[in-house]
Amino acid sequence: MQCMSFKLTTFFSQRYRDSKTDKLYKVRLAFEACVKPGSYNVGPQTLDTSGEHVDPKLDIREIEWATKERGSVEIYGLLIKLEPAF
Repeated sequence: MQCMSFKLTTFFSQRYRDSKTDKLYKVRLAFEACVKPGSYNVGPQTLDTSGEHVDPKLDIREIEWATKERGSVEIYGLLIKLEPAF
């Protein structure tokens, strides 16, 4: 299996208010996944990000991976980042 991590980007961030402390946080989520080699196609970004490049370290023509094969992807991690929001 080939493993990858998805970047925690501000484009997908949400806000969360802690009900006990009343503090406001910016929340970002990402998945870590393993994909069976040869089971996917690589293509350009199709999500409308209003001009924001999701990850400048990746070639925009190879940023999305897609598969139709059942059982070829395993999600093995959920990354959650909380940052104070001002």
